[in-house]
Amino acid sequence: MAQRTQPLGSGFAALAERTGSRRAIEKRRFFKAPGTYSLIFLFWMCGLITSSLFHGPAPELRRAVGLTASSLGNGPWTLLTSAFWELNLLAYILWTLGLLAVGLLAEYRMGARRLLISAVAGQVIGSLVAILVVQVGRSLLGDWGVQLFKFTFVGPSALVIGIAAAATATCGPLWRRRLRVGLITLLAVLVLYSGTFPDLVRFGAAVVGGLLGPVLQGRRPRFALPA
Repeated sequence: MAQRTQPLGSGFAALAERTGSRRAIEKRRFFKAPGTYSLIFLFWMCGLITSSLFHGPAPELRRAVGLTASSLGNGPWTLLTSAFWELNLLAYILWTLGLLAVGLLAEYRMGARRLLISAVAGQVIGSLVAILVVQVGRSLLGDWGVQLFKFTFVGPSALVIGIAAAATATCGPLWRRRLRVGLITLLAVLVLYSGTFPDLVRFGAAVVGGLLGPVLQGRRPRFALPA
């Protein structure tokens, strides 16, 4: 009894249909990013409600929500609130694009919960590290230490960097090392070259994110260089 064979063309069509279906599912999953969209929503709503979108927060508001080297004593809430304001509309647009670029990919690989943990930890603990460095080293830093106390930092850059650094834990060993070394080196150069308080905060966020990423993936951070 002869067997009926399926035409070769229909087999390719079925394979293409299954491949297209998987791609559509992955595409929907990539853009389904509630954590990223929540951060962007808070970022814009804080600016909109306080009329800060075009010219940044007013001086009184900036002192209330902005991060300084004295924030632990004067306003510890600024460890987090400083992330949700910017200086002008262009900065709002650029950092929204930055949040989308980093957040969508990171949330696709880590999930919303891990993304939000890395965002808050990078922002808050990174800011805390920078403040402690300035406070502890103020007597050793000379004029530079005095200048660091004059900065008021607002913006989500540390938050974004914390997410990016944590997300490197989802990469393979080679790319993980490349991305971490590149990010840490760039931020360290900025600290040494311009040496502003925001540079210290961003560097702290990168270090915190790099250490937290493996923990969020169920691994221990590695401090030793690979053999």
